[in-house]
Amino acid sequence: MATLAHRIAKDKHHPSFKEDAYKETFNSEKKSLLECDVSLVKFYEPLDSDKYTKDKRAQHKQEIELYLFEVYIAVKFKTLHNSFRTH
Repeated sequence: MATLAHRIAKDKHHPSFKEDAYKETFNSEKKSLLECDVSLVKFYEPLDSDKYTKDKRAQHKQEIELYLFEVYIAVKFKTLHNSFRTH
């Protein structure tokens, strides 16, 4: 959450602004983000952990699905502050 709050606060304040103004915006954005609801989207079949650790094809399939899902979400919701794991 802190990284996303930092990105938003940084975008809202010009570098010449005082640090106190940045900190106030950062804390406000962080508070807003902490109040958000979060959903978990499960988009692949659960695998037996033993099979998953031994089967590279299964690992790659899930990684590709994750990349594609993140691109879809970024485009669908026009995210400005993309902090997805793969970026």
